Amino acid sequence: MPELRLENSIVDDRYLVDRCLGRGSYAEIFLAYDQARHDEALIIKALNVTLQGSVDAELEETLIENFQNEAIALDKVRHPHIIRRLGHGTAADLEGVPFHYLLLEYMPGGDLLSFCRNRPMGLDDALVYFQQVAEALAYAHSQQVIHHDIKPN
Repeated sequence: MPELRLENSIVDDRYLVDRCLGRGSYAEIFLAYDQARHDEALIIKALNVTLQGSVDAELEETLIENFQNEAIALDKVRHPHIIRRLGHGTAADLEGVPFHYLLLEYMPGGDLLSFCRNRPMGLDDALVYFQQVAEALAYAHSQQVIHHDIKPN
């Protein structure tokens, strides 16, 4: 699994990468700080098409297209319960490996799945979170954006 080497690097002469927060099938999530905005915390979601091994050109093209579509979708769904896209770009890691990235709003509370595992949630609290998710999804649907991978985290 060839992971990107971004920890303790500066992406695009601006974003100081602190650490990796997680990995998915084809993306890595990093906590970073925007040096041009008083070290404001943000997320770098880096597309890494080789996380699952080597890929052919057609799959790589599809993954890049899907990543670009994610950026477009995020711009269409500005809502209080949906993380905002702050920017995007293409850069290289410490080994010179190029990657595409999205800059996303950082939400320091962690994910809902971890929250629920660490603390029992009563019905009233669960309904508050469920309402927020339902409102966000309803808004996305009103903007013709359908999310295909809803999960607690």
